[in-house]
Amino acid sequence: MIWVAPYPKWFRPPSHISKYAGDTNPDHWLEDYHLAFRARGFDDDFIVQYLPLLLSSSTRAWLKQLEPRSIRCRGDLRFVFVGHFPGYVHSAREHMGPPQL
Repeated sequence: MIWVAPYPKWFRPPSHISKYAGDTNPDHWLEDYHLAFRARGFDDDFIVQYLPLLLSSSTRAWLKQLEPRSIRCRGDLRFVFVGHFPGYVHSAREHMGPPQL
């Protein structure tokens, strides 16, 4: 069960992953988060369990309002996370495309 996955005694969180505040692409952030933890040898259950600690207070509030046991695996997490934060703000450069000559 994900929410009771034990924390390894040697656990040290990655320091280069910033908290998610809903203002960047949720799919990219979640992939970076996942890869950083997988590179340290953590399994998906632990990665999902640790997620609330890397969410800003507003995004953590969203997570807490989900139905109990609605996230049973990494795929469930990705589906609800990306589905809830699809309207992140794109930079102007993304919208404009390549410069016109």
